[in-house]
Amino acid sequence: MPQITRPSLPVRILATWLVIFPLVALGQIAMTPLAQAWHPVLRAAVLTAVVVPLAVGLAVPRLIRVLTMLQRRVRDR
Repeated sequence: MPQITRPSLPVRILATWLVIFPLVALGQIAMTPLAQAWHPVLRAAVLTAVVVPLAVGLAVPRLIRVLTMLQRRVRDR
């Protein structure tokens, strides 16, 4: 059975950014009507309290899994 390797650190960093950036952008758009008058630190705290668990718990692992499958397909050619 071939050894399964994780994507490299630069690929994992890019994958994490590809997940977090859209979540933050959409979160800012969604929060604007509610949080416009809030202090920026409070807005950042609330946004990261939602984005980080979503990214780390769901989205990044799934994207890494997809990247690993793609890496395996390319390697097996």
